[in-house]
Amino acid sequence: MSYFSVSPTGRRTMISFGTYSSICMMKPSPTMLHARGALQQRWRSALFVMACCIGLGGHNVQRSPPAPVYNWRSLQKCGRPSCSHTTMTSWHLGVNRTIDALRRLYWWPGMYPDIEKWVLECVTCQARKNPAERKKGLMMPMPTVSRPFQRVGMDLITSFPLSARGNKYLLIFMDYLTKWPEAVALPNKKADTVARAFVEHVVCRHGAPESLLSDRGKEFMNRVLKEVNALLKISKLNTSPYHPQTDGMVERFNSTIENMLSKFVSDDQKDWDVLVPYVLFAYRSTTHEVTGESPFFLMYGREPYFPLDITLSLQVNDDMRSVRVYRHELVTRLIQAHRVASERMKEAGERSKKRYDTTRMDHTYLVADLVWMFMFGLEPATSCQTCPVGQVAHVEQRSTPNSLLLLKDLS
Repeated sequence: MSYFSVSPTGRRTMISFGTYSSICMMKPSPTMLHARGALQQRWRSALFVMACCIGLGGHNVQRSPPAPVYNWRSLQKCGRPSCSHTTMTSWHLGVNRTIDALRRLYWWPGMYPDIEKWVLECVTCQARKNPAERKKGLMMPMPTVSRPFQRVGMDLITSFPLSARGNKYLLIFMDYLTKWPEAVALPNKKADTVARAFVEHVVCRHGAPESLLSDRGKEFMNRVLKEVNALLKISKLNTSPYHPQTDGMVERFNSTIENMLSKFVSDDQKDWDVLVPYVLFAYRSTTHEVTGESPFFLMYGREPYFPLDITLSLQVNDDMRSVRVYRHELVTRLIQAHRVASERMKEAGERSKKRYDTTRMDHTYLVADLVWMFMFGLEPATSCQTCPVGQVAHVEQRSTPNSLLLLKDLS
């Protein structure tokens, strides 16, 4: 490819592409400035036409050629690229729009990668825009339990209307092995009310669990419940902040029980707390998709005797086995059922992890790394839609594996 320059006497001279690039990049001098001006004013090179037409669907649209830049850093220093990205007339748009705005006036070798690097390093954009890459962090499943009420999940549903009995909240407990649920309607969510419900409906019925998992609501982080756990030697576990998936089993049951209640509640919705025991019986007596057994069978070693069985005059098997033989068979059946349920839970957890990790990527953070920290807990008058979503922090300490980071805000 060749270009023509015009000498001061008007004579045209053919120059090569390499010579033209050298002219654009050399330090300015009267001769070079004249050659550059002639190239700008009188001749349109194919290179300029191509640069001006990118993004126009390949149509042969010609514009006045942009001004070649002698030094990209000098252009940065004078602030002209900022006019195409960081001002109120450009609004921090992306790489393609910034390139489109700059190439109307400028061109230099390596223009596109330079602008892309510059825009991607914009701190304001990083604080607001989510990266297009896969999110960092793989799933870390909780350890599998092996006996009933070894670990209990707890949550509070606050979306119910005030019932005729004066109840407004529904406190949920759920065993991690058998999936046995307990639900208690409460008039309030004070510390002593929640602690009393836990003792009466879990500890007095099933014994004290080894661990109790809940979110970080005030009703679960109070002094009264902490004293109860300390007295019964219960390990209190808390979910990760702003991450309810940690206690996903209870969260799913919340949706299930709300859906079941909605099908039988009256029009004024004031009898929902009366229906809770019946909903629990229906859930406990049906097969759970994870364990393959009903919560009732995993708790008692038998299926419940339904009202329909009485209607159909179905009698239970009352053979003449001795108490010793029955006890042995019951214990054997329960041990086997619990082992199978635990294995199925482990398999289900592995499937969930495999499915979850397909959209994630592993990443190792090191001490002193700079990271973006998502901003939670904004003021009531502040909207997440119109403010930066992250702020800069650096890693002070990390656990192994990469599950917990101690960050220090640098703002």
